[in-house]
Amino acid sequence: MGGTKGGIDQVSNITPEQQDVLSKLLGDFDPSSLETMFKGSVADPARQQFQQQTLPGIQERFIAGGASRGGAMNRAAVGAGANLESGLSAQLAQLLGGAEQGQLNRQAQLSTASTFDNFNRPSDSPLGNLFAPIATGAGMAAGAPAGAGLAGLFSGKNKTTPTS
Repeated sequence: MGGTKGGIDQVSNITPEQQDVLSKLLGDFDPSSLETMFKGSVADPARQQFQQQTLPGIQERFIAGGASRGGAMNRAAVGAGANLESGLSAQLAQLLGGAEQGQLNRQAQLSTASTFDNFNRPSDSPLGNLFAPIATGAGMAAGAPAGAGLAGLFSGKNKTTPTS
């Protein structure tokens, strides 16, 4: 997860677990889990309600009007069923389209995220090792951010510009 290039070490700034999540987020859009969720939480309950309430309502309306099981009642039931399926298909298409667009947006944002930091290689200089604790203490007296910068300067671990 890291590399070395021209005196600068690249060190990953994310954990292996975060790398796994990042890989999944940057992967291809997979609609199967969303389709399964839609079927179980939207489509199946809508079809069940159609079977238990809508169809009996259509039958009652036609029977009350004096028509028993005729062609008009069947056409009304088939038309209502077709409308239900058309509406469910439109909802699923909208859900999948929005989810895929969200995935593409996340991928675009994450593709520019820096997952590596560059550090100058530590020097093997005894002088640098001697001054690092002094710089840290002086920095602590001046404030933590300054101390971190001074300690890094003497230890040779001063951070340079992150890369993508």
